[in-house]
Formats: sequence, structure tokens, C-alpha cells
Amino acid sequence: MILLVVLRMAIGWHFFYEGTWKISETSKGVKPFSAQGYLSHTQGPFRDTFRGMVDDPDGTERLNIADLLPRWEGRALAFRREHGLNEDQWAKVEDKLAELQILATEYLEGDDGSKPIDAYVEEDTLSRSRQERYRKELAAFRTAESHAEMSFEDERVAEARSKLNSSRNMLLTPIKTWTAELDALLFEMKSEPKGWLAAKLDPFLDRDFIDNVTMWGLALGGACLLLGLFSRVAAVGSIVFLAMIYLSWPPWPGVAANPASPGHYLIVNPILIEMLALFVMVWIPTGRWAGLDALLHRMVIGRQGRFTEDIERRRLEQVPVTEA
Repeated sequence: MILLVVLRMAIGWHFFYEGTWKISETSKGVKPFSAQGYLSHTQGPFRDTFRGMVDDPDGTERLNIADLLPRWEGRALAFRREHGLNEDQWAKVEDKLAELQILATEYLEGDDGSKPIDAYVEEDTLSRSRQERYRKELAAFRTAESHAEMSFEDERVAEARSKLNSSRNMLLTPIKTWTAELDALLFEMKSEPKGWLAAKLDPFLDRDFIDNVTMWGLALGGACLLLGLFSRVAAVGSIVFLAMIYLSWPPWPGVAANPASPGHYLIVNPILIEMLALFVMVWIPTGRWAGLDALLHRMVIGRQGRFTEDIERRRLEQVPVTEA
């Protein structure tokens, strides 16, 4: 009994600290949490599903001028609608968009390595050649990834993935830099949030839904497990979260090993073990043994008892009194 309570609290602390650390780093702007990097590199039979949660995981849309410019414009228009920029502010944004359009067009569609390109990417290869090579590498990697069955093939796929990531990061460096310049300009025009709570939540308003769900879900779910509050519901939610993490890069035969994993696993890894422990928490009400669920349970039982007594008293009052 005590061991199960300790196990529940240990898992809760793991989740709670992980979530609050991500929230703290994001609110400070030191190292904002993002799930995009992980989701973009998921492996296994469900990889397409998880990669589909990320906006442009391979960067091919951002390397297409016909897709990139509408993305920037849509970003600016959404900011204008939310923060109500005046005409002077919007004129500055339009000037910035025009400047970025010239740079991006020259970078993505220019026939030679122009100055703006060389300022961000140190390579003599022509811009178009770099993009064509990357798309060929991407197609070859996807083919090899889907057919990798032997261990040596996994190593070859891992090497190809590393090379592909390097090529993608190199090509997207100027795009990310220009996007950051646009965001910095918009941030300068951002109205101050009203109220203490709004100021605290402001760093999370512009973040992706998945990032916020991950951070706050970990923190709140972990707190509930730690305190024994709605512990069964928290255990179910935590199982769903861990199942997604497990299936996004499962340690199964034929699936490339996660390079960030601290060990070598086959089918069973720490995530699965934690899931199995949480299944026990679903069936056994440890929160009623030691936690706030015990207090809530007593309150509900007490109310039900008083409600039953009231019904019985009213029933007796309606029974006709017979004469002796």
C-alpha cells in the first residue's frame, strides 16, 4: 500500500518537474520548449501521423517562394487582427515584408550565389543546386527509411538522417533568420497584456497548441498524481501521453534506435514501464489511501448519507398515522 502511494508520487513528481521546467524556460524566453524537433524525426509505423502534427517538418514549403511569402503575410495579418496595429505600424510591417520578399526571392530563385545567400550560408554551391540536392536526399532517405530491416541498414539510415538534417538546417538558416526579423518587428509593436494573469500567460499565447498541451499537461497531471487529486483521471491522461511518446519512436525490431535514448532497449523501455505502473494506479485508488481524493471521497459520502436521511424522513412524514 505504502509502496504504491510512493510510486504514484514519484511518477507525479517526474511529470510535474518536467512540465514546470518547460513552462519556466518558455516564460523566461531562455530556451522555449518546442515539440516540433522531436515530432519531425519520429520513427516507426506511426511516423507519418506524428510528423503530420508539425507544420512543414521537412522545410520544403519554406524553400518554395510560392508558399513562403503567404506564410509571412499570413503571420503578419494574424498579428494585426489580434493586436490592432495602426496605419503607421502596419506600413512598417509592409516595408519589412517587401524587404524580405526581395531577399527570399533572390535566395530561392536566384541563378547564382548572391551576397544575401553567402552572408548566411558558407558554401560555393549555387542556391538552386543546393535545393535540388536536398530534395533528392530527402526522397532517397524516405525510401531507405521505409525499407530498413537489418541493423546495418539502420546505421545507414541514421547516417543519412544526420546528413539530411545538416542540409536542411543549412538551407533554412536564412529563412529562419528572416522570419525571426519579422517576429522581432511584430514583437516591438505588441500591446502590453492587461492584468497579472494575462502577463504571465502571454509567452504561451503565440505558441503551438501541441507545445502548450505538453507543458501544461505534464505540470497539471503530475501535480494531480503527486497530491492524489483525481488520481485515476490523471493516471489515464498520463498513460495516453506516454503511449504517444512510446509509439512515436517505439523500440521495436526494424525501427531505428533513438540516438537520444540513454540506453539500448527492445520492446520494453522506461516509458513502457512507467505506463504499466500507471495502469495499476487506474485500478487501485491510491489517492483515497493518501491524497486529496480521500477528502473528496469523505465529502461525497457524507453528502450522500445526508441526502438518504432526508429522503427517508420525508417518506416517513407522508405515511398516514393509523388509529389504535
